[in-house]
Amino acid sequence: MPGSIAQGPRIQQTIVHARLGVSTQTINKDLAQSLDLSVSEGVYVVQVDPGGPAAQAGLVGAEPPGATVLDIPPGGDVITGVDSQTIKTSDDLISYIDSKSPGDKVTLHVIRGGDKIDLDVTLGEWPNP
Repeated sequence: MPGSIAQGPRIQQTIVHARLGVSTQTINKDLAQSLDLSVSEGVYVVQVDPGGPAAQAGLVGAEPPGATVLDIPPGGDVITGVDSQTIKTSDDLISYIDSKSPGDKVTLHVIRGGDKIDLDVTLGEWPNP
C-alpha cells in the first residue's frame, strides 16, 4: 500500500533502577537545630525500608512504628557522602544512586550519634509495576 510504513515486531525493554531503600530529608539549619544534629549539611534518614538494601547494611532510620511523615523524629543516621561523593541534599543522593546499577556496592559515609561510620551497601532493584 503506497504511503504505509511497515512496522516490525515491538521490542519491549525494561528499565532497571538501583534502589537504596530509604526516605530522607535534606538537612538545613532549622532541622539540624531541632534534631540537635552535629552537622548542618547532609541527608537525614527518616525511614529505612524493612528488608531493603540499606536495612541489610545496618542504616538506621528515625521513623518509629506508627509515626507520621509530617513529624521528623530524632534518632536517624545522617548520610554525608557515598563513595567519594559529598552528599549535601536528598537530590544529590538520588542522583548518585541513579547512576548505579542493582548489585553495585557503595560505601555510605554516615554520622550516627556524633560518630562517623562507613556502611557498605549492595544496591537493590526497584520492583517493576
